[in-house]
Amino acid sequence: MIYKNLATLFLFACSFSNERINSQMLKEGDQMPDLTFQHVSNYSSQNLRLSDFKGKLVILDFWGHNCISCVEAFPEIDMLQKEFSKDIQIILVNPESREKTDLFFKKRVKVFKPNLPMISGDTLLSNMFPHQGVPFHVWIDRNGKILYQTDGVYANPGTITKVLNGEHNNIEKRVNTSYVQTFINEQYKPQLIYYSFLTRYDRRHRLEYSEGSDSNVLLSLQCSSPVGMFQAAFSALSDQKEDFVKPGRTLLLFKDTARYRSPENNEMFNRWLENTHYDYQLYWTMGTKEEGYRILLEDLARQFKLKGSIQKRKVKCLALVKTGNLESLRTKGGEVKRRFVRFGLRSEAQDSIRYLLNVPFKMFADRLGMLIEHYYAPFVNEVKMMENVDFRINGDILDTFEIGEIRKVLRSYNLDLVEKTEKLNVLVIEDIN
Repeated sequence: MIYKNLATLFLFACSFSNERINSQMLKEGDQMPDLTFQHVSNYSSQNLRLSDFKGKLVILDFWGHNCISCVEAFPEIDMLQKEFSKDIQIILVNPESREKTDLFFKKRVKVFKPNLPMISGDTLLSNMFPHQGVPFHVWIDRNGKILYQTDGVYANPGTITKVLNGEHNNIEKRVNTSYVQTFINEQYKPQLIYYSFLTRYDRRHRLEYSEGSDSNVLLSLQCSSPVGMFQAAFSALSDQKEDFVKPGRTLLLFKDTARYRSPENNEMFNRWLENTHYDYQLYWTMGTKEEGYRILLEDLARQFKLKGSIQKRKVKCLALVKTGNLESLRTKGGEVKRRFVRFGLRSEAQDSIRYLLNVPFKMFADRLGMLIEHYYAPFVNEVKMMENVDFRINGDILDTFEIGEIRKVLRSYNLDLVEKTEKLNVLVIEDIN
């Protein structure tokens, strides 16, 4: 009975201590309080105390059930913990309850569950370190001093090694963002007839226009490169509504193309965005959407000295071809069934086999082509088949969509994907001489 009362007193004291500092927002350079947490999984004790890791670099990794990039990073952070096990401790922090978090992993068999302490049902740490969006990381040094509040991209072997060696790397502080419908002062809105503006992308002030909230706003493009703006304009103006964002459908012939390639070093990504991406908005009380895209092209020409045109060009494509008799593909009849979808990591679905049963061959070819054009190259169907088909594929193969494995499945039906060169409409962007 005495031990039970002592345990209750201990938990009450921990709770009181945590609540007392609940309102304290901490900044870089502050000392981290020695907190104790009870709703912890993947830990050797029922309670986790931050002082348990004194002498180690601690990284608090804030995540959430709806964050796909957080989930995708789990294998990598697990490897980081193993690689630097003597020197660092990564702790996962999420707002959902422990029960919901346990259920999250149980229902999603494809999600890798890292072997890291996990604080669930958090409000305390989120109040101490207010942030917008996840992943969000807080780095605490060996002596409990807060080093960084930053993005997840810095959790990599190179940066961790530098910090452990006392080389304080140029880690950027996470900035909070304010969202606005326009950068034009609202008090002048009644007098406005026309405007267009182009501003540098700034993480602190984001243009987030809601489509349809003002019928006079013809265009509003957020965080877009000049290439992306050309693609948006020509896709919208295309008679066939072609999507020039897809692989192989845009050809860059201007001098400074390297500037618009995403950096290999993820730590440079935010800076790259700020140097190469822009916000654009066009307001016109008498204009149409089509006229708006043509004005956008004029603005791009003036500012960047670039022009775009649709040209027939030879493009490497993946063509669906027949390699033999298609009898095994012909439907056996029965009910029409469609379950030809890719499931992401957060999906609860666990279908081992996906299928299209008793559907027109064109539907099958179109579904396959959409996936190929999204991930690899333009798609061409060279198989002439009018009958309905039955097609089955392993769910894991469809989800990962590795082209070699897709071809193996197609070959079992006497189909294949082969590389061919076809003349297609291509968006060509070049310098204005």
